[in-house]
Amino acid sequence: MRLRRAAVASRLWEESLLRLVRYLHQFEMGILRGLGVGIALISGAAWAAPTFRAVGSTLYVNESPVLTLKLGVGRESPGGRVAKIAATLRQAKSWTPVATSKVDGDIVLAAGGTPVVRITAAEARAWDKPLPTLAGNWSKALKEALELPALRVEARVLRVGIGAEAFVTLTGSAAAGAQVESGNSAVFSASKAPLGIRLKGFKRGGSKLTIRSEGTVMSVPVEVVPLAASFPQSTSATVIGDPATTDAIAGAIESSAQRTLKTAPNAVVEVLSVSSDAIGMGSTVTVQARVRVTAPNMFPSEGIVQARVTNLSLALRRESELWYCNYPENVVSTGNLFAADLREGAPARMLYHHINQTRRPLVIQVLAKNPYDTPVKIAIIPGDGRPHTDPVRVGLDAGERFVRGYLTGSGEVVTIPAGKTIPIAMRRLAPGETMSGLCYLRLLPGGPSRIPMRTDAVEVDSIDKSWIAASRTERPWGRAVARDLRSSELGALESSPYIFPEPFKEVDSTFQVGGRFQFIRVGQKPITSADDLKQLDGNFGVIYTVRTRIENPTEKATQVEVVFEASAGYSGAIFVVNGQYQRAPLLMSKAEYVVRKVTLAPGAAQDLTIMTIPLSGSSYPATITVRPTGVALF
Repeated sequence: MRLRRAAVASRLWEESLLRLVRYLHQFEMGILRGLGVGIALISGAAWAAPTFRAVGSTLYVNESPVLTLKLGVGRESPGGRVAKIAATLRQAKSWTPVATSKVDGDIVLAAGGTPVVRITAAEARAWDKPLPTLAGNWSKALKEALELPALRVEARVLRVGIGAEAFVTLTGSAAAGAQVESGNSAVFSASKAPLGIRLKGFKRGGSKLTIRSEGTVMSVPVEVVPLAASFPQSTSATVIGDPATTDAIAGAIESSAQRTLKTAPNAVVEVLSVSSDAIGMGSTVTVQARVRVTAPNMFPSEGIVQARVTNLSLALRRESELWYCNYPENVVSTGNLFAADLREGAPARMLYHHINQTRRPLVIQVLAKNPYDTPVKIAIIPGDGRPHTDPVRVGLDAGERFVRGYLTGSGEVVTIPAGKTIPIAMRRLAPGETMSGLCYLRLLPGGPSRIPMRTDAVEVDSIDKSWIAASRTERPWGRAVARDLRSSELGALESSPYIFPEPFKEVDSTFQVGGRFQFIRVGQKPITSADDLKQLDGNFGVIYTVRTRIENPTEKATQVEVVFEASAGYSGAIFVVNGQYQRAPLLMSKAEYVVRKVTLAPGAAQDLTIMTIPLSGSSYPATITVRPTGVALF
């Protein structure tokens, strides 16, 4: 009798616990619905046992991806390991708590006391993440997946394009066996697919998607809207470079596509990939570009654009001037910051670097103006950094983008229609943010012999709405439609005094093993302005070419290093060593970065050519030292 009563009590306790779990889960669903997560529970139970399955080398829990293994163990593949993990979890009696523990240098992820996976340092290296970070990510994903409701769709309203398909992720413990139904089959159809639901739109309108599984029913609104664009389409673009790189090709196609594709109003075109890695000088190639088009109240669309891309036979011409657009660096009000004329036959390297020190957002823009009655073309090698509160970081990012294109003279050719203006750079800055850039500008023949350019700090409300999106990109000329020149922009401005001719420095040095160290100061001796009235302290934006010959006249093999020191303070630095690009990490004051190490046999010599540029926001002068490493070689 005692045993029977105990069994009955145990069964009643389990049933009560199950009812409690279901009640709590329904309460959770009500909260989520109130928060607008996009779940509309209509009726039925909301509890189901979790599901576990392997898809390739990825583990899905309640149809949500939790972890992906890149490495196998012994003869067992990553996919085989994940299949075993799924089987282990299906057999577990409990899945909480989810916890991690260290075991012999590895981390073991466990659920309900059952080991799920042993995460090794090698697996973390394969993911290029610290081991604790990878383990923490997987632990969090498993915990969140186990806590999913029976059914979940993340969006409050689902959208699909007319004649298009959309995949909707469906997660939850009851998601795998769900059945779906369209509320109006003339508007859209719905079918269950692995890991979600596939919708197909037929005509513009609205209806509801109903999802049923294991006693749970949910309903989600569906809207069928026009596509932002239809494909395939075609366009043409012009680039420069020896060769023109993938970035220049993609940028030029994006700029052209933004202007020429047939799209919905106010659409934004983004190039996702191009079929060409490079285009040689003087060549014309048809490139396939995969693009994505988005527009307000439209369904985003992706497709192929056939682009005829021409690389002009235009060798990189050395810049005649450096335009130093950095006064004032701390912008405290609106107004003009820089003005100059871009002249045919006189390419300019422009440096701009400004910090918004007001208490409100500002837009700082660099405009190229064409007040004439014929179009003009300019070649641009861009280098613009994303705004940041760290001026050193944004200056380093800008310099890196510029130098990568400058190495091959790779850039875009932009046309400015008659009587129009376009932004060469434009950033919306929150208070305390910095905009920074370095770019190459060249006025091409065939039009006016010069065009005015100016940099201004302006109120956000004064910017054309069509240009606002352009302020979020490093290539605003590709996003902003050329606008008419305003009467206030037609008058000539006095040229800035901060224009410096011949922005290049060349240094030759020789280091002999056993002799004195070589110290090369970068940014020490300033260049002067065209009128000899201004000096450029730090030589920011000046291209340095350091040619160093390293000789070993001794009878022993010796290792020699070339080291960069942030002598004046916190700095970023980039280098091109014998044609190879490299970027130093951000360096604190007096910190060093080894640019190159060379090993010389007795009597041997080696030549190094190092290009570097003092970057905006960084601290200069800095020092390049050539010295032995102190490592004995035998």
